Amino acid sequence: MTHQAKRKGKGRYSPKRLADFERAREAVRMRKAGASFDQIKEALAYTDRSAAYRAVTREIERARNRTVAAMREQEGDKLDILMEALWTACTADPPNLESVKVYILCARRKAKLWGLDVVPPPTAQASANVQVTIQVGSGEPKEIHELSDSELVSYIKELEPLVERAQIPEHTGESDDPRQNPLSE
Repeated sequence: MTHQAKRKGKGRYSPKRLADFERAREAVRMRKAGASFDQIKEALAYTDRSAAYRAVTREIERARNRTVAAMREQEGDKLDILMEALWTACTADPPNLESVKVYILCARRKAKLWGLDVVPPPTAQASANVQVTIQVGSGEPKEIHELSDSELVSYIKELEPLVERAQIPEHTGESDDPRQNPLSE
């Protein structure tokens, strides 16, 4: 953050920003108590009902993120303690096989908790190195880049009946999930 941004009161802990956080927390308290967004708008001087709604939902999301992060940290600490206690039994001579099994389960859970097993999507370069061999009609199989235009057109025509029978659902881009459109209530 630049020095200029801090002077304008836009720093992370500026008095204005802290006041906005407090106002949003008060909006959540009012909503929990049963106040409508119009009532929150009037009481806390939001510009309109929508601004009050956004403040409440933003603060709820912040609280949820703080809670999830804290829970993840606690679970990670518990797994660390458990794994440390199991390690002695796992490395004994001979190792305790039950302890090894539990240790592996803990390690898997920890990897899942911290997202260590997430496989990154393939890069464009990796997918560009794939060799595709196609057989058009009764001819010899060829790599796709070796096909002439007429062979490629013939192959596409062979695929058309298969594609028509595939019954692929059409994607409209809209979601029926109400969480995707929170204002639809």
